[in-house]
Amino acid sequence: RAGALPSLATPTAFALPPLDPGLRHAVGLVALNVCSYHMQSVSAYCVVDRLSPVSTSVANTLKRALLIVFTILWFGNKMTEESAGGVVVVVCGVALYNWARVRFPVVVDEGEPTTPRPQTLLETVSPRQRFSPKDVV
Repeated sequence: RAGALPSLATPTAFALPPLDPGLRHAVGLVALNVCSYHMQSVSAYCVVDRLSPVSTSVANTLKRALLIVFTILWFGNKMTEESAGGVVVVVCGVALYNWARVRFPVVVDEGEPTTPRPQTLLETVSPRQRFSPKDVV
């Protein structure tokens, strides 16, 4: 019948028109970016949970310096005096931090030196702030 509406039972009743290959590629890259950013965020929380805040900050600073070096090597960006100085300062700072951690370890009550044990996320929450699943209902 001419002018009849398509049946809802047919597979083409709600079919979308085919996407342009360039648009499909762009949507795939955006989806990859979203998933990568989510995994980076989850891994950052895991690192913060296992390291002290200062160690996490030092690792993040080193990561930024390595990204500068990576962009210079991969993309052929020009190394400016400012970026070279920044990389030198970061590497020296990380080296000094590690040297100080080894040279001046924290002493615990038993008298044996140790590095400070980082708190887990659960230990940073006071017992009053903790809740049970019954509290959610």
